Amino acid sequence: MNSHPTIADQQPYCLILRGRIDEEFVIACCPPGAVLSYAGATSRIAPIQTDQAGILGLLRHLHNLGYVILAFTHEEGASLCRPNPSPAAASSQSPV
Repeated sequence: MNSHPTIADQQPYCLILRGRIDEEFVIACCPPGAVLSYAGATSRIAPIQTDQAGILGLLRHLHNLGYVILAFTHEEGASLCRPNPSPAAASSQSPV
């Protein structure tokens, strides 16, 4: 067990949630650099650069607020969490 987390313990994660997440929530609860985007009736937050404790806290918070998590992946290997290359998707992305 590593009792002293370091920057090396942080990894990029991606979340896809049912519904539209409020931008203020992402600003308040996600690490800086996380980008919120929408595709239809889903919200995507990525990259979420944090350690395991941080991502567990975020997942619990979202669950307690009633959000449905459709996908949770490690960003480097996540095909579902890759940005949509279409121009329409680029216009709906919001860095927070």
